[in-house]
Amino acid sequence: MKYQKLPENRQEELILKAKLEQSVCEGGAVPICTCIWGPSIFLVLPILLLLNVYQFEVVFSYVAIFFSIILLLVGTYIFIKGIKPLLLPPPATPLTKFPLTKDYYGQIKPKKAFVLVNPKGGKGLSTNIFKNIVKPKFEAAGVEITLVETQYSGHCRDFCRTSSFDEHDSIIAIGGDGTFHECVDGMLKRKDGKKLRIGLIPGGSGNSFLSDFELGSNVEQAVESILDGYVSNMDVLEVRNGPEENNLIYAVNVIGYTEDHCLSALNVEGWRWIFGKARYDICAFWGILKHRSSTATVYCDGQEWRQAGLALFITNTQYFGNHMRATPSASLDDGFCEVACVDGTRGEVLRYLSLIKTGAHEKLTEIKSCKKIMIRFPNDMGLFNLDGEIFPYYHNTLEVTNIQNAYLMYVPSKDRYKSLLSQ
Repeated sequence: MKYQKLPENRQEELILKAKLEQSVCEGGAVPICTCIWGPSIFLVLPILLLLNVYQFEVVFSYVAIFFSIILLLVGTYIFIKGIKPLLLPPPATPLTKFPLTKDYYGQIKPKKAFVLVNPKGGKGLSTNIFKNIVKPKFEAAGVEITLVETQYSGHCRDFCRTSSFDEHDSIIAIGGDGTFHECVDGMLKRKDGKKLRIGLIPGGSGNSFLSDFELGSNVEQAVESILDGYVSNMDVLEVRNGPEENNLIYAVNVIGYTEDHCLSALNVEGWRWIFGKARYDICAFWGILKHRSSTATVYCDGQEWRQAGLALFITNTQYFGNHMRATPSASLDDGFCEVACVDGTRGEVLRYLSLIKTGAHEKLTEIKSCKKIMIRFPNDMGLFNLDGEIFPYYHNTLEVTNIQNAYLMYVPSKDRYKSLLSQ
């Protein structure tokens, strides 16, 4: 395969991503033709024949009736077969499990912390959360605060990669999964190798990572968990998206890939003003109707496993996206990442996604645990989703490796976790 030239700077990468992004209409001919010709052939045509059968000669009228009945029966069979998966009873919901397999690293309460706030994130709630909850509680606990208000996309990453860590012991981020990803990615790319303990307070539109601890959007409990001071070593996913040394990204939550960009919401920002938050579900449904399957090959720990199918996701957490419990057996510190592929008929995929919030879909597909995953794509370049952010891959390869004990994070005590479960 002849490889294209890699982008040399951030601006060239943005231009490349815009070129690689698919139009929402791309691949739409199949579902449109299906919706038009399917009912036309198996419903409208036989009805028209039956309504006009008296105009034919006797022999032809019997033939028309026969073919009309055959078409109606075939159409009914296809319809029932298509919706049958949606009518089946759901499998049992897997039990809730504490996301850590090891004992706490220790109880180390924060004393002097950076608090990172995105004033524009999470509908502007982050600033109010800091002023009304975080600041009063931290000051009451004797924690010295250095407030950092982010000014641009990627500011958290740049701050954690370049700022001096000499006088602080913690980084507290108020935001969602994207903010948390930037903090971890930036800190792990520091040249001096220094690390601070990290805490996350929900303030974004997506809080999947904290859902593993049953914290979700519970700001008060997240703050109390940080002040309790229980910290644990956490895994991170090291992602190599190209051959260069700088083609390195650290993921805390999920890596997702679909052949059709609608299915993984890679191209839906232009629809924000029309559909709002519903744009994700609407475009995902449109992607299911298009039913475009990938021929990318997935390798687990050096062994070829299978093709990616309609969608592939690699997780470090139980939850991702809009509170979807995609991998119920995942743990945050066990040294493994989970990989799953979504495939099947349109009805089967719809059933799969309808069950994913509770984790009941787990029995409908194989979820594999690996330390290292490699994906070989048929194309030289393309796009994938990492912790809610879009990145390109280069030279038809994506490599994901689980790194244990990558950073320390403030987590709820087991007693607090049990209390949250009972609420």
